[in-house]
Amino acid sequence: GGKDAPGYRVGGILKQRWLEKVCNTIPAVLVVCFDWSQDLSLDPTATAQVVAQLQHAQRQARDREIRLLVLAVLHASATDAEALCGPIRQQLEGTSGALIVAQGLTDLGSKAQKLERLVYQSAMSFYADEERRQKSWKPSTAGLSVADQGAMQVRVSVKVGFLSEFRKDTRGALTSYIP
Repeated sequence: GGKDAPGYRVGGILKQRWLEKVCNTIPAVLVVCFDWSQDLSLDPTATAQVVAQLQHAQRQARDREIRLLVLAVLHASATDAEALCGPIRQQLEGTSGALIVAQGLTDLGSKAQKLERLVYQSAMSFYADEERRQKSWKPSTAGLSVADQGAMQVRVSVKVGFLSEFRKDTRGALTSYIP
C-alpha cells in the first residue's frame, strides 16, 4: 500500500476505502461450483476446461490469500466419483482448498451443511490471518513525525480490532481498541 512509499503522509486514523474493501470487495472465501448433474461422464475437452477454470480461480485466490472451496455436483447415477473428480483433487493438492462432492441434486441438501461449515471455518481462518498480518506490520519511522507514527499505530490497532470483531472475538477486539 501507500504507507510503504517514501514521503507517505498519514491522512487520518482509518481510510473509508479499507472498510469498504474488507466488508464489500475482497471475499474471504471463493466457492467454485461445477454442475455435472446432467452428465454421466466428462470428455477430455470438458476436463481440460474445468482444470483451466480452477487454475484461474486459484490464481485469483492466491493473490489475496483467499480460501478456495470447490463444490462438484455429479450425476445421481455416476458410479466413479473419484475418477470424475480426480483432476480437481490433483489441482487442489498442496493447497488449503477443499472439495465437496454431491451425487445428484438430491444429495446437495446434505452437502450444503458441510459446505456452510467449511465456508465459515475458512472465513474465520482468513480473518485470523489478516489480523496477524496487520499485527506484524511495523511502520517505517523514516520521514514520519512522532504524531504520524502514533496515528499509524492507532490505525493498525483499529484494523486488528475490527478484524477481531469479524471473528466474534470480543476479547481480542477490546485489547486492540484499548491497549
